[in-house]
Amino acid sequence: MPSCRRCGGEGTAHGEDVVDVIVPPGTVAGSVIEILGMGDSGTRDGSGSSFPGPAGNLLLRVVVEPSDISVSGMDIIYPFTINVFDALLGRTVELELLDGPAAITINPGTAHGMFLRIPSRGIPRDGAQRGDALLRVILFVPKDLSDKDSELLSNITPVEAPTIVIPQPPDLGLV
Repeated sequence: MPSCRRCGGEGTAHGEDVVDVIVPPGTVAGSVIEILGMGDSGTRDGSGSSFPGPAGNLLLRVVVEPSDISVSGMDIIYPFTINVFDALLGRTVELELLDGPAAITINPGTAHGMFLRIPSRGIPRDGAQRGDALLRVILFVPKDLSDKDSELLSNITPVEAPTIVIPQPPDLGLV
């Protein structure tokens, strides 16, 4: 009896398929997602059956691409660039997080490196808890000002920065 041209008598054919996968919230890099029945076909069991065994399971290992966004526990840390004027005067801004739009109020006096918190917008766990979104402030100071901007800023009396005193190290008698 001639064998099938498509499978060569094996009962299975090799090929590619596209599989839609829902990655559960809270999945982290290195996790394995198992898709039942989407793996390779099983082998014949020696019982004389002309059909292969049931398909195995497809195992997917999660790889997270490098990004400016990072994770700490259940919190998602985003870089958040603001200009010096918003840092000085404060402002409410709209921004886009991984799970949709959000609003955050920048308080006057916000400094570079501070974290602004948006509660319950981090990684969900067990359906009940959720981490926070943390915005790491990056202060943008413009380098090229227009003549008009330079003139306006020169008329502002600067607030004096506190004097920082660096203590002298103790004399240990070393030369």
